[in-house]
Amino acid sequence: MKNKYYYLLLIPMIAFITVVAVGFWQAKKDTSIANQNLAEDGEQPYIHPVTEPDPNSREFKITVLKDAVEKFRNVKTFRATMTEDMAEGKMQSELSYMAPLRLQAVVSVGKQVAFEMIIVGETAYAKMPDDDWKMTNDEVIKKFGRNFFETILNKDETLASFGIENESAIEIKENIKEDCVEYRAQYTVEEEVFDITLCVDKSGVIKFIKKQHPEGESLTYYRDYNVLFTIERPMLPILDRTPELIPAS
Repeated sequence: MKNKYYYLLLIPMIAFITVVAVGFWQAKKDTSIANQNLAEDGEQPYIHPVTEPDPNSREFKITVLKDAVEKFRNVKTFRATMTEDMAEGKMQSELSYMAPLRLQAVVSVGKQVAFEMIIVGETAYAKMPDDDWKMTNDEVIKKFGRNFFETILNKDETLASFGIENESAIEIKENIKEDCVEYRAQYTVEEEVFDITLCVDKSGVIKFIKKQHPEGESLTYYRDYNVLFTIERPMLPILDRTPELIPAS
């Protein structure tokens, strides 16, 4: 008997669901017919046309430069080849950088023999040819690392991070030889104005940066952005790994 009453209760529920379903189907049918009539009458809602930016326009190219600078400021790793005029002579170096504070380089200055260095934070290691790695407090090496990290870790993702304040004064031209677009501007250091050039390749990353400075010119070519590699502290000879014991006074 209980089952009988249960089925009797289901009858009005089924009827209700059927009425709702028929009403929904009818509303959908009416909407479809109305939309068809609008289409036949030529009445369509206005859709703003999508206009593609002109890749040859200055506005577009400046946007490409800004995007390249933003990518550069968020890079995790890269390799670079740098030449720079210094008072001691021309410095040449091959660099590998791993964020945030790891740098490996092979450096030569003037006619000096090239040496290797690894900098991890404030700790620096150096290695001359045919010699072992040694921890060093050489101020020149440490200053090189501090200046490098300060430049790379600039959190400003705008052109101002390169000292470029006047966007309207940027000169733009194609560099066919390097297959990139050059952006030439000026930046100020200690109230002196110098030229700077950033070249952005077709993939939208900075290919090289050329800067004039008080001692001459620096030119850095960048590659291998965000390629996976590591920079480890070098293995030191056992004696170098033993801390120096200072007698108590």
